[in-house]
Amino acid sequence: MTKGRTRLASTHLSDVTWVNIDDLPLPDALADWLTDEDSLTLKLQRYTGQFNVRVLRHEKATAQTDEVAFMQTAQHNPDVQVREVLLCDEERPWVFARSIIPQHPSRILQQLQDIGEQPLGQILFTHPDVVAGPFQVARFGPSSQIGRFSTDLTGSERDLWARRRNFWLADQAILVAEVFLPNAPCYDK
Repeated sequence: MTKGRTRLASTHLSDVTWVNIDDLPLPDALADWLTDEDSLTLKLQRYTGQFNVRVLRHEKATAQTDEVAFMQTAQHNPDVQVREVLLCDEERPWVFARSIIPQHPSRILQQLQDIGEQPLGQILFTHPDVVAGPFQVARFGPSSQIGRFSTDLTGSERDLWARRRNFWLADQAILVAEVFLPNAPCYDK
């Protein structure tokens, strides 16, 4: 993959079936990663001194139908900011994250529209008014859209796991989906 920004189709997670965390048996080695209520950014930073965020996309777009349904508050305004990033150990991508940030007059939500390479999790976990919702999880194979993207990106083909949840702020949901790519330390056990 070349350095710089990569344009992604907004459909990378459109063929994923998300389920409540209690409805899918989790592998013991991954359960801690998929259910950890704390900041994934901080957890990943403990594994490397070279953590960075590579922004792939951050622009006004329309949320996918399943995202709108999961967010519960976005039905009235499907136009959102879509932020897609890679959380990396130096140049090795560990996590693909897709965040849906509502267009809203709230000052804090407006500030999230242009955070550049700052980790979104760093902001969400330090803001006193943010309330995290429950997780949903997904498992998908190399033939899924995100699986093919992951194989192209990392050169490694494997089943992948992901989680997503809403973070509530100013009565609006910010949806954060995190896909653990083959190089992620969660697969090292």
